[in-house]
Amino acid sequence: MSGRRSFNQKPLVTWFNQWEKIIIRLLYLMLPILFVMQVVLLNQEVSVFVSRTAKLEGKAIEESQLLISRGQVELSIENESSLSGCLFYLNGEALPETKAKTLKLTVKANDIIEASGIGSNKISRITVTGVSDNISVPELGKSIILHNNLVLIDRVKMK
Repeated sequence: MSGRRSFNQKPLVTWFNQWEKIIIRLLYLMLPILFVMQVVLLNQEVSVFVSRTAKLEGKAIEESQLLISRGQVELSIENESSLSGCLFYLNGEALPETKAKTLKLTVKANDIIEASGIGSNKISRITVTGVSDNISVPELGKSIILHNNLVLIDRVKMK
């Protein structure tokens, strides 16, 4: 022999083959268990017992929306026949234009009510003509002048 050692690879290959078979068997066993657990977690009542994270996350936004108190604010125009030239915004989102003389809004705490007379050359006086009992701001009788501008009516505050 010229200084080379022969290396027997046979035991190493058989060792890797044995571990490969063990890993494949574990995968065949764990994959259905994983699938069953995911299906179980879809059920809200059962998932509370299986997973602790549901307790840590708190209530979903959908569920908490049921507990938020809401109120009514009524806005009227005094010197015109309808609100057709005015645009109203609730939290920055435009409300549908109305041909009526009054507008009733369902609001919750910290909602922002705005009015816009941009594009209209007439001067309009908007008055808060009604608020529900659980609202402290805006106050009944508050008046706003619109003349080609955007005006903050108020940020709603609940009692």
